[in-house]
This record gives sequence, structure tokens and C-alpha cells, in this order.
Amino acid sequence: MNKITYVQGDQLVLIDGLGFNGTYDTTPNLHAIQWTPSSYTIEWDTGRPTTESGAYPYQQHIDEWNNQKILADEAERIAEEELEEIIRDGAARAAQIEIIADQLKTKVSLLFTAGGQSLDTDELLVICGQSSQINTEGET
Repeated sequence: MNKITYVQGDQLVLIDGLGFNGTYDTTPNLHAIQWTPSSYTIEWDTGRPTTESGAYPYQQHIDEWNNQKILADEAERIAEEELEEIIRDGAARAAQIEIIADQLKTKVSLLFTAGGQSLDTDELLVICGQSSQINTEGET
């Protein structure tokens, strides 16, 4: 840990820039604490800041932050697993759609024969395109 910041009014603890809200005991007139390994400053609502040296004075802030970090990491892990599952499901569905589309193309090719010869894909697209134009014109 290089820096701890506690803002009492927001019930916020930041350790090395990562912050979590928690439920912390309050100290009268305390606004914030800025701690680094070399010293820390306590900012009071009623006067000048106090600068001290030594360990961070509120271990419960660190403990609560660690608990929140564990919960956040677990939530992130679950979200990543769910996203991976959605991506896998989407890829599987796309593969199924591609198989079905290929099967439909084959069936359509067998249905549309002209003089005993199957129409190729380009010819089928032309027929389908003309068919949709006729339907569109007929509806207007």
C-alpha cells in the first residue's frame, strides 16, 4: 500500500486509488485522512490538519476495504464467466444458423430446376430479388 485516503462524510476508503464505500465508525469533527508510508494527515472539520507518522490509525478501514475488494473481484469474475458463456452461446447459435441456411439453400436449389438443370446461387438470388420486388410493388 502506497496511499490510503479516508473521507468520513462519504464513508469512502481509497487504497492506491481504488475506492469502496463502507460503513465505518465516525470520529467527531473528522473530515478525512491522507496516509502514506512516511506520514499521514488528519483533516478536521474544525481546524488545521494534524500530521503524524506511523501506521494507519484505523485498521477497520483497511479490513472493510479488503472485504469490499474481495466482493468486487468475485462479482467481476462471475460477470466475466457469464459474458464468456454468452459469447460461446452466440457462436454456437451462429453456427446453427449457418447450417440451417446451407440446408435451406440446398433445398431451394433442388426445388428450383429449369429444364432439368439446377439453378446456381446467383440465379436463385435474382429470382428471390425479383420476387421480393413484385411483392413490394403489389403491396403499394
